[in-house]
Amino acid sequence: MSERDMLGWAMQIVAAEELARARIVVEPKVEVTPTTPVRTVASRKVDFKIPGTIIDINGAGCLRELVMKSTFKDYRLHLYVDGQVVYANTWDEFNELSQEIEDVAAFQSVDGLYVLHLADVKFTENIKAIVEPARATTDRKTINYIFYKVDVTRPNEDLKALR
Repeated sequence: MSERDMLGWAMQIVAAEELARARIVVEPKVEVTPTTPVRTVASRKVDFKIPGTIIDINGAGCLRELVMKSTFKDYRLHLYVDGQVVYANTWDEFNELSQEIEDVAAFQSVDGLYVLHLADVKFTENIKAIVEPARATTDRKTINYIFYKVDVTRPNEDLKALR
């Protein structure tokens, strides 16, 4: 190898070292946005007299599940999401819907109870569930068992600030 070739190699090495030193290391910026804490509201009710309000929650979130078990099916459930009626159905109507809608199940259990299960209903302002007899009656009927679980991600005060 000639002196000229060696000098060329040396200059290339020096140039590469200088280039490496001159490079500005750019660290990617990761923007971390705080998540709104989730508050879970869950309730069990036994021998719930109807008519009555089961759920009345303000804020944004998701009804994870609502389970109702009763010895009778002659009731109507009204579910309001953000002030709009989503369901106003009897157990029989929910039973028909459950054939088509994944988040609705209505069936008779092996112990003879009529079960209604609703899941994954999202809301941004409020959610309300009211149950009443399907027909006018003077009898005070009761739903044997009610369970619901709601995740609330934003209290109503935060919603007012967004408007």
